[in-house]
Amino acid sequence: MKKLPQFGDKYSKEAVFNPDDFFRYIQKKTGPADHAPPEGVIFCYQSSLYGQILKNHEGRKGDGYYRNLYFLKEYDFKIAVAAQFGIGAPAAVALLEELIAVGVKRVISIGSAGGLQLGLPIGGLVI
Repeated sequence: MKKLPQFGDKYSKEAVFNPDDFFRYIQKKTGPADHAPPEGVIFCYQSSLYGQILKNHEGRKGDGYYRNLYFLKEYDFKIAVAAQFGIGAPAAVALLEELIAVGVKRVISIGSAGGLQLGLPIGGLVI
């Protein structure tokens, strides 16, 4: 069995590809966004919750790089909801890294998940 990492010094080296590179790639494909990045982003994983946000909160869909964001009018379009960006932790982390690279400073993640804590009841809240 191989030991991981296979290259023990890989964490000391410069990354070959980083979130800034992806941001520039998307901008080449879609053109520059017509607005600044949001100050904060709410990660939303459930389609039903996202549907309720769209139904009850006025806003606008982002364009270009910000195509997965819905900017909320009630916060002067400075707060956005991220939804429909992929499935699982890798997709969420990739988007998080990209948003940090473009200047987002605050993120909240809202969703439901299974739990392994014996004392946590069904429907329990974890903050």
